[in-house]
Amino acid sequence: MEGALDLIEKYGGEVEGDRAQILNFKCCIASKLGRTEMAMNIMREAIIGTEYWYPYEYLLQDDDLKNIRDQKEFTYLADICREREILARKEVRAELKIIMPLGGSSTQSPWLMALHGNGDSVALTEKNWHSLLLEGCSLAFPQSSQITSHGTYTWKDLEKGLMEINSHLQDLEKEHDITGGEWVLSGFSGGARLAFYSVLYGDLHPKGLILVAPYLPEIKEWEGAIRNLARQGLKICVLCGDMDSISFETGKEVKRIMDEMGIPTLLQVVEGLGHDFPDDFAQHLSEMLEFIHD
Repeated sequence: MEGALDLIEKYGGEVEGDRAQILNFKCCIASKLGRTEMAMNIMREAIIGTEYWYPYEYLLQDDDLKNIRDQKEFTYLADICREREILARKEVRAELKIIMPLGGSSTQSPWLMALHGNGDSVALTEKNWHSLLLEGCSLAFPQSSQITSHGTYTWKDLEKGLMEINSHLQDLEKEHDITGGEWVLSGFSGGARLAFYSVLYGDLHPKGLILVAPYLPEIKEWEGAIRNLARQGLKICVLCGDMDSISFETGKEVKRIMDEMGIPTLLQVVEGLGHDFPDDFAQHLSEMLEFIHD
């Protein structure tokens, strides 16, 4: 654990990603190591210095923080987080970011809608899909209204997520020909779960579905609804790593079920990859879209 703290100390400022969570990991490790002063300094930097916030319930219950929970300043900082959390939950709204290829026409270019994962955001994940802009695709990035912490969101409530996706599609239809064209719905992890749920139980009819590192705990329960997909002409792509404890077995199960029901499905397994996007995701993405549009 000392080594982990040293690595975060040395490289934490250079790593791309959620700065609030990087500071949180650093604080947790310092706390577990009994470095109370260091942990409190990090917590103060995150909450006072950069005005991040963490869920109040998490601060009071997480085991990693128990060594500093008796500090008077911890209570003060936790109370600040509680106030920010209450305000954030009142003000948060579902959002949609649209990016179109330079010089392209939104009425002629194919569309892809990509859903971020749980505990993620558009800002943290959209770059993974940007390669499609060079292929003339227009991109739509919904951001959930279910906020989890500073700058992170979840799709845990599937029905609420489906309502937001439907609303975004209706808004897009007012200015762009998206659902009338050959659009694709995609998502990472919990976003893949919502994407799959949406085509099963919502009135969504994309040409294809791309599930990246899918988190699908209900896959067995959904088998009955999956039978209806065979009549929609939908093509499905699944990408996961062979080191992904969340998605590897699920990805193979999706492929098995779809093959049994005659639904065209492409499974791509990336060697050595955990629960993440592969470095060469752009190449995989091109191959999956070729499969869908072929």
